Amino acid sequence: MKFPKPSRYSVGVKIENTLLEVIELLYLAQSKRGNSRLLILNKADILLRILFVHLRLAYKIKCLNDAGFAILSEKLIEIGKMVGGWIKYTNTSQ
Repeated sequence: MKFPKPSRYSVGVKIENTLLEVIELLYLAQSKRGNSRLLILNKADILLRILFVHLRLAYKIKCLNDAGFAILSEKLIEIGKMVGGWIKYTNTSQ
């Protein structure tokens, strides 16, 4: 997606940094076990929710068109479902 120049360095950077942090947390959670994994997954889940809020903001200020917002939110919802399933699995296996 290509953001307009004024929003690229505010909302765009925030979205990019949050997404990178979620990816880092998921890789970190993969290498942990038990309670530490659960804490990392919960943080990743919270960051995914924050990321969704940033995407909505980008859509409201017209940085994203309808199609771009639909595609990105669909993918974020799917990732959220996967993380939620991983959290549930980690809770039951303890």
